[in-house]
Amino acid sequence: MAPNETWIYSNLAASYLLQGKFEEAKKIYTQYADAPADPLHIRTMRTIFLADIDQFEQKGITHKDFKKVRGLLQK
Repeated sequence: MAPNETWIYSNLAASYLLQGKFEEAKKIYTQYADAPADPLHIRTMRTIFLADIDQFEQKGITHKDFKKVRGLLQK
């Protein structure tokens, strides 16, 4: 309904990841990593995805695949 609202993919990828569905999460992370995260194209979704993982860890939420996701997303 709103193709420019890419933020939703952050929630979807995190949901898949935390459910143990790494391959589904990986598809989203790789497909949308370079998509703009805001209307002015200041940030990409890559920065949002990585910030989400940081926030999870700051809140004590850990997952065995966080390291793999960081590897996929860090340039």
